[in-house]
Amino acid sequence: MAKPHAKLRGLMMANDYTMPQLARKLGLGKSAMSERLNYHRNGFTLDEAYTIMRLFKVPNEQLHEIFPPKA
Repeated sequence: MAKPHAKLRGLMMANDYTMPQLARKLGLGKSAMSERLNYHRNGFTLDEAYTIMRLFKVPNEQLHEIFPPKA
């Protein structure tokens, strides 16, 4: 089974971003970022998702691919 947010993790790797770096861009702490990446407690907000899409230059039409609903 793939890790939660596998495509986002791939984008982070492709763009040489660490979890703490992305957390800082979003104004989150490391633990809050980890909770979102692993579907614990809170998922990403729409604002956070669109910020990530812009940061990694991913078209908004692919939002559902990068941020799939929790199964």
